[in-house]
Amino acid sequence: MREYMTNVVMIAVTIAWLVPFYQIVTQGQVYAHEPNSIILGSEIALFTAIIVFGVFNITKLLRR
Repeated sequence: MREYMTNVVMIAVTIAWLVPFYQIVTQGQVYAHEPNSIILGSEIALFTAIIVFGVFNITKLLRR
């Protein structure tokens, strides 16, 4: 159960961080503004990779 909760929390926190960065892309800025598009793209890619990793871990645990 602990492994499931760890992965769910990891996914939830990452989604919470991904939403403002998505809003920066679509609206230009929210509360913070990232002027460098390379850094912004890297952050979004990293958050997406973390979400995929968490989902992969949960599906791996469910198959056991």
